[in-house]
Amino acid sequence: MTYKNTSMSVPRRLMTLTQTLTFKRRVRFWAGAWLLLLAFYCLTRWSGLIRWHVPSLPPNYYRESSVFLQIHNSDTYLYSALTNMAPQGSPDRFTSGSTKDPTPATSSSTTDQTARASQAYEYIVQELNQDLEIVISGLDRSRSLPSSFVCCFKTKVRNGDTEVSYAAKASMYFEYVKPLTWEAWVKEYWLSYKPSVYVATQYSCRIPQKNLSASNMPALATLAPISLLESWFGLVGGYTRYCPTDDTEYLPVEFPRRAPGDLGLCSKVNHNSPDSETILEWFELQRHLGVDRIVVYDMGDNSPQLNRLFLHYENSGLLERVRYDLPGEPTGRTLAESFKHTSQFVQDETLAVLECRIRLSGHGFVLSLDKDEVLVPRQDVTLKALLQ
Repeated sequence: MTYKNTSMSVPRRLMTLTQTLTFKRRVRFWAGAWLLLLAFYCLTRWSGLIRWHVPSLPPNYYRESSVFLQIHNSDTYLYSALTNMAPQGSPDRFTSGSTKDPTPATSSSTTDQTARASQAYEYIVQELNQDLEIVISGLDRSRSLPSSFVCCFKTKVRNGDTEVSYAAKASMYFEYVKPLTWEAWVKEYWLSYKPSVYVATQYSCRIPQKNLSASNMPALATLAPISLLESWFGLVGGYTRYCPTDDTEYLPVEFPRRAPGDLGLCSKVNHNSPDSETILEWFELQRHLGVDRIVVYDMGDNSPQLNRLFLHYENSGLLERVRYDLPGEPTGRTLAESFKHTSQFVQDETLAVLECRIRLSGHGFVLSLDKDEVLVPRQDVTLKALLQ
C-alpha cells in the first residue's frame, strides 16, 4: 500500500513536476510562468495607478481639516500652492493671502494691499523669462498618475470676484515613498486594494509665459480629478470645464520672499514640544549661528509659555509659524511616540519638510533640523560662512 505525501509544499510540487518534463518543455513552462506573472503585475499595477473613472463621493466623506483642502471626489488633501521662484524686486513680505499663519499680519488699508500686489505682479512678469511653475503640496492616497489631475487657476478681476483663467495637466514634482515590507508593498502598490497610507506628494503646475500679465496672475490654485479617458480627450472641450467654480475649493497662491543672502531653517512639525526653556536655548543658538529665518509647522497643542515664546520670535522676524494638522484617516492620529513606527508617521512628518523647502526657495541657504539638533561649525563663526 502506498501513501501520498500531502504535506509537500507548492514550490516543491512544481519542481517535481518540471523534473518529469523534457528540457524544451521546462523552458516553455518557466517562460510561460514568468509571462503570466509579468502580465499580472502590469494589470494590477496599472489598475492601481490609473483612475479609470472619478468616483462620486458624498460631501465630507473623509475627515475635515482646518488647514488641508480635500479635492472633490478624491482621497487627496492639498496643503499649499507655492511658486518655486521668488520675485527679486517685489516687496519683501508680499504674498497672495495665505491663511495658514496663526497670527496673520493685518493691513489698515485695502487699497495699499492692492497697490503692493499690483506692483509685485509687475516685477514678477518683468523678471520671468520662463514659464511660471507652482508646486502644490499635499497628502495623496488616491494612487493616481499625476496626469489624472488638472491644475486649475483663478484670477481676481476688478470687481473683486474671481474667474478661472487657466487649466492644464498636472505633473509630478516629488513623491516621498519609502521601502516597505513585501506584504505591505504588495498591498499598497501592487494589488488593487484600498491604500492605507497618505503619501507626501508635490505636483507641478506650469503656466506658459505668454499667459501671464500683471492683470492675469494666478491668485488661487487647486487640482481637479479627471478619468483616463477624459485626460485623453480633454483638449476637445478644454480642461477648464473640470475646474470647480467655488473659491472654497482653491488654495491661495503664495510667492516666497526673495532673500538670496539669508539662511533659512526648516524645523519640521511642532507637536507638544519640550519645555519652553529648551526651545528658547535652541532658538538663540540658531540665531547666534547666523540663521535668518526659522519655519515651524505648529499643530496648536502648545503650552501658554511656548505660545508666548513663539509670539516673541515672530514679532522679532526670526520665526514664521505655519498651521498644521493631520487630515484623512485614521482619525485621531498624532506625531507622538505611539505612532512613530507607522508608515503614515513618516509621510505626515516629511510633508512639512518638503513644503518648507519650497517656502524658503528664495533664500540662499536652507537647512532642515529638529529642535534637538544643531549644526556647529568647527572654524567659521556662522553657518553661512561654512556653507559658502
